[in-house]
Amino acid sequence: MDRDNIFLVSTPYNKVYDGSSIVWPELQLEGISPGDDVTIEYLSARYTDRYVGDQKTIRISNLHLSGPDMAKYSLQVDEIEFPNCGAITPVIPQITTHAELNVGGEVLNLDDLVSGYAEDVTPYFQFASSDTNGCQLIGREL
Repeated sequence: MDRDNIFLVSTPYNKVYDGSSIVWPELQLEGISPGDDVTIEYLSARYTDRYVGDQKTIRISNLHLSGPDMAKYSLQVDEIEFPNCGAITPVIPQITTHAELNVGGEVLNLDDLVSGYAEDVTPYFQFASSDTNGCQLIGREL
């Protein structure tokens, strides 16, 4: 029995910068006969770099077919690139620029003051004066 060739289509995938190139695009198969149950799966999908920008290329690897009717079809590649198929937009960090602690050993969790930073970016904090009045900062690096 001859196996039918099929075509793979990806919808554009956009994400906010998170420091990684990992993406999860939605893939569709074209050329499947009505009523046949075949899906496409993959193990890895990445932009070719992790930086903010438009018209990103997505590389998808370890492609394979699954489903009860997959034997009727042939996927000619196990890796594919989709040029100009997405964007990484910049993150807009949210920062509280100051917080007040009362005397008496209060603890301020700095993770509550900062959100929106990628894991590879570390903001730094310090007390405004050398007298901490028994208070401490926790969470982010000092």
